[in-house]
Amino acid sequence: MFNSDTTAQIRDLLEVNRSTSKTLLVVEDEYLVGFLLCCDLQEEGYSTIGPFSTVEAAMAAVNDQTVDGAILDINLVGGSVYPVAEELIRREIPFLFVSGYSETDIPEQFRQCRRVSKPADTRSLMRAVSAMISAKPVW
Repeated sequence: MFNSDTTAQIRDLLEVNRSTSKTLLVVEDEYLVGFLLCCDLQEEGYSTIGPFSTVEAAMAAVNDQTVDGAILDINLVGGSVYPVAEELIRREIPFLFVSGYSETDIPEQFRQCRRVSKPADTRSLMRAVSAMISAKPVW
């Protein structure tokens, strides 16, 4: 199969990928949806934190972890994700909304932010995440 040199090279490549991967915060109140999203992101080489289903838990993660970007469901248990979005903007951390809400349902201050409509296919979502990470913030 593989000789020891090939195995070592593969291990080194995986280690480089881990050390250079971006860490994404996932905020989604439907656990299975959030879990699957984290799995998809990890398959693409991202590290994930979450999924978190409340503003409080997401804010604690933002305060305690280093985050390179975030994927936010707007409607959460007990409220909306907008306080988390405001904190991410304050910290200049890119994010995108993943929601079934239309643009007119989103407060004016967040209408320019990146948004992917639910239901979203994995390929479209991963393209949006890649664009979010590599581009300048839109706010």
